[in-house]
Amino acid sequence: MNLLTIFLSVSLFNSAPSMDITKYPYKGAPILLNNTPSIDIACPQFSYNGAPIPSKEGKFLCRTGYSLHYNYSTWTPSYVQEYLTIQNFTGTATRTNDFREDTEIPIKYRAKLKDYKELSNIYDRGHMAAAENHVNSTDEMRQTFFLSNMAPQNSGLNRGMWKSIEMRVAKWVKQYGELYVITGPIYDQNMQGGSLKIPDKFFKIVIDPNKNRTITFIVPNRKIEKSDFQLLISTVDEVEKLTGLIFFPNGLKINKNEKLLLKDWLK
Repeated sequence: MNLLTIFLSVSLFNSAPSMDITKYPYKGAPILLNNTPSIDIACPQFSYNGAPIPSKEGKFLCRTGYSLHYNYSTWTPSYVQEYLTIQNFTGTATRTNDFREDTEIPIKYRAKLKDYKELSNIYDRGHMAAAENHVNSTDEMRQTFFLSNMAPQNSGLNRGMWKSIEMRVAKWVKQYGELYVITGPIYDQNMQGGSLKIPDKFFKIVIDPNKNRTITFIVPNRKIEKSDFQLLISTVDEVEKLTGLIFFPNGLKINKNEKLLLKDWLK
């Protein structure tokens, strides 16, 4: 049995809530299988045109409702991917607020509850994959409370504009039927914080696979007035420049330089 067959077998038959497919001694970029992120083999349903390729050391993980790359340098995800349909919002699961450490992450790189407690006067444990995107399953929602799905997020942003963007995404899923969503932190060159780094900004890329189009948000990690919503719209290309991630590596069905405004997205 060759390596690829083993990987595919794990993908098809694994029933655990998460799986780590890639192990790497790391120097430079993450080791990939045939230049492909392992989550494209283990849980490809969350990727649109290929999972983003990270430039930092870390770990790929599959969850029941999302996939991610965890960044060992920042103790936060590089990105989290979701494939959302109307079914995601059809259910009765409720928030448990069961925030917990992710034991799939090596202890020396693992974000811990005490790390966030030290920041709690300013920053929340900000979800990248929103809990409310997964009301279809209690277990699926609980998995969104792993700290590997979190980054320190200004409380005014988390409970204000960021929540508003999440609610818009949920509305659009119900309107269009299905969307891919990629969310993550952005760090400037002078990263703040201890081992757990505080993002300078966040990004959220929303992809409509039926029209091969995106609407992209770059949001400063501070309280944002609702009147500034249109100013947050950016491009995939700009997110790549700020993060070092490579999006849609399997081919360009989408114009990364397209800045689709809200009025055009709603057509």
